[in-house]
Amino acid sequence: MINPWVEINQRRGRNMVRKTFQVVAFATLMLSAAFAQYGTISGTVVDRETGETLIGANVIIMGTSLGAATGLDGKFIIVNLPAGSYSVMVTYVGYQQLTVTNIRVVDGLTAYMEDLEMASEALETEPILVVAKRPLINKSATNVIRILTSEDMENMPVRGAQAYFTLQPGVVLQNNRVHIRGSRGDEVGYIIEGASTKNIYSRDGGNLINTIPEALEEVLVQAGGYAAEFGEANAGIVQMNFKTGSEKYHFSLQAETDNFGNYPGETFLDTYSYGYSDAVFTVSGPLLLKNIKFFLSGENHFTRDYAPMFWYGSPELWSDGDSMGVVYDSGLRGGSKSDSETLEWMPGNVDGRLRNRNTINGTIMFDFKRLLIRTAVAYSDQKSKNNSLPIMNLFALDRFSQTDATEIMVNTKVSYFLNPRSFIELNVNYVDDRSNWYDPHFKDDLLAYGDSLKVAQYAEENSLDWAHYMNYTSIPRDYDFYGFPFNRPGAPMSGYGKTQMMKNGASLAF
Repeated sequence: MINPWVEINQRRGRNMVRKTFQVVAFATLMLSAAFAQYGTISGTVVDRETGETLIGANVIIMGTSLGAATGLDGKFIIVNLPAGSYSVMVTYVGYQQLTVTNIRVVDGLTAYMEDLEMASEALETEPILVVAKRPLINKSATNVIRILTSEDMENMPVRGAQAYFTLQPGVVLQNNRVHIRGSRGDEVGYIIEGASTKNIYSRDGGNLINTIPEALEEVLVQAGGYAAEFGEANAGIVQMNFKTGSEKYHFSLQAETDNFGNYPGETFLDTYSYGYSDAVFTVSGPLLLKNIKFFLSGENHFTRDYAPMFWYGSPELWSDGDSMGVVYDSGLRGGSKSDSETLEWMPGNVDGRLRNRNTINGTIMFDFKRLLIRTAVAYSDQKSKNNSLPIMNLFALDRFSQTDATEIMVNTKVSYFLNPRSFIELNVNYVDDRSNWYDPHFKDDLLAYGDSLKVAQYAEENSLDWAHYMNYTSIPRDYDFYGFPFNRPGAPMSGYGKTQMMKNGASLAF
């Protein structure tokens, strides 16, 4: 028999009513600056001996088709460069070739190069190689901005994009919420590769898209003073950009774990493992043609207990000196006094707090001289279980709520150069975040959650020792051991729900 009525117990979060929330945000195509403006390199080329400017010197970004020629004042400017580290080669008739390496380009800012001094071929010298120094102050920044490069993040003693930018001045992480200049969580904006990834569904804000630390080229934190183009952010902006493919093939693989003695009660080096493991790979290089470059990174992050806490095993004796063991229900909560359980639990991990996440971040760049196309993709899927009341759930370990979540972001930027200093840029992006939480045994069969007959039949077919329901739809009453409530085996621990948030954006800039 199927009873359509479902008991709702808000105290334990067992809401059996299906709720679907969908938030869709569309950004109208408009003539404006895009979120990710890319960076610029500018400088002046001069004669090393006389200091005179050189007119018509060729300046080329090595590994790309981008470049410029110096004007009457000896100055040059190269625009629309993705964030990263570049090398510049300067050539001029009658002068030795000059190469400058380690030029750091930051999204939305200009990298100024001091006078590039070229030596005459009449002077017998070794090939000139200059390593650029990182300026203490970026003169093109008109507001308070903190810049973290991939090298900076690699040297930090923490892991994860959020851990990186929350170490910056003016940024505070409290209760897993990010606050900039004392703001609320929903006043902080997040932008990845030009796409707004802020969670507009939650009043706590946050970032919808998961990023891999090894995939990040830079992280920028702007604490006020930014342009009006950045909406939905009264306090600050966090911008993240992925790496671009290299000229040559590169591959890396790294893994870390504390997964030694994962099982309850076992220790390794006198401590308990939380079943943590993290494995990351990166690969980059040309794709078939030299003018097509890709970067790809993948990560698997697993933890058996995502909320570590001091969790000691059950003591051998009660406080009054009696040995622990079988305890009997007092019957005060509607149960039978003949019901009993063995009050015992193992130290180490808390059951029901597993999390497993797979993430992919990548970019592909098409460089057709006057036409540049760059696509960035971020994808993540995660499965997790929730056990928020480990003491109360000591005997009910089978029906913890399971959550499946997926995130995807795709951003494509198309730039067409009208001349070396002007271009048209179209930026289009799509962001999708969705999750589904459910009972792992009955999944989408919502009516079965509270149906005593279906639950009993399922338990019998799978040899599960679950408590019987009070009637067709009334879930088993709690145990009462010495005045403390405990859920019975087979008691429903999960509600059912789905959420989806989709954001589409586009911008056109000249």
